[in-house]
Amino acid sequence: MSDVIQFVNAIQETRILDISGDRSGSVRRVLFDIGEIVDAYDGTHQGEDAVREILSNKEGSFTFICGEVPPCDKTVNKPTMTILMEQVQAYDEEKVRIVGRKTQDEPVFP
Repeated sequence: MSDVIQFVNAIQETRILDISGDRSGSVRRVLFDIGEIVDAYDGTHQGEDAVREILSNKEGSFTFICGEVPPCDKTVNKPTMTILMEQVQAYDEEKVRIVGRKTQDEPVFP
């Protein structure tokens, strides 16, 4: 999902990303306004916590709903790229903790 989120950020689109078919069984949603995430939820979490949960899940299919984002509370205040970079850092730190050393050959998001 990180590639999809990064793509929407790069093209600065206003749209909704719906994700289904993942391990949670619930529909997850990310709302973008001019490429920046403004709200997200996954059935359990909302805001930046929901974005992190969505990024950590490697399963599911997604659908875009283009156009106006419905009025919502702005629950995500960090820039989208900051959230993505924090997720990469968390993934790398977890890999180091598990493996005991960082390897350069492995992709960040498998």
